Amino acid sequence: MLIGACNGVSVFTSSGKKAEAAEAIEFTVLVDRSGSMKGTSFEQCREGLQELSRRLPANSCMNIIGFGSVACANWNRSVESTGSKEVLDDYAYEMRTDLGDSQLAPALEAVFNMRRGCPAVRNCQLRILVLSDGGFQDAARAVSVLRRYRSVGLFGLGL
Repeated sequence: MLIGACNGVSVFTSSGKKAEAAEAIEFTVLVDRSGSMKGTSFEQCREGLQELSRRLPANSCMNIIGFGSVACANWNRSVESTGSKEVLDDYAYEMRTDLGDSQLAPALEAVFNMRRGCPAVRNCQLRILVLSDGGFQDAARAVSVLRRYRSVGLFGLGL
């Protein structure tokens, strides 16, 4: 479970125990960039990304994947959060609702494929945050992808 705190982010393991400061955490933000996100929802998404950039723990890495009918990763693997906060703000400002229909499964598959290709993050706790209006056209397929990976924290923010 992910808990926002006043001056940062506290992370709890699946057992409810607070994670040790030395434990590395990988945050992957899945941003719905489908046409249904135009307007207020997309503005709230931008604000959420900017807030997240201010609250990322020092000992973490992150990636951003925009999704619609395709998934577009900002980086080909997660990067250290200390060097990516400004990039996260820039991404929030520059992103558009230009990726077609809302399909979550390809974005989830992209997350797990990138982790397989990067041994450095395999031991990191993975936390996925989905920013979306929830209008997924492939919900059953997305659930099927998640069932293959049991040690993942998935959090959704409906906009």
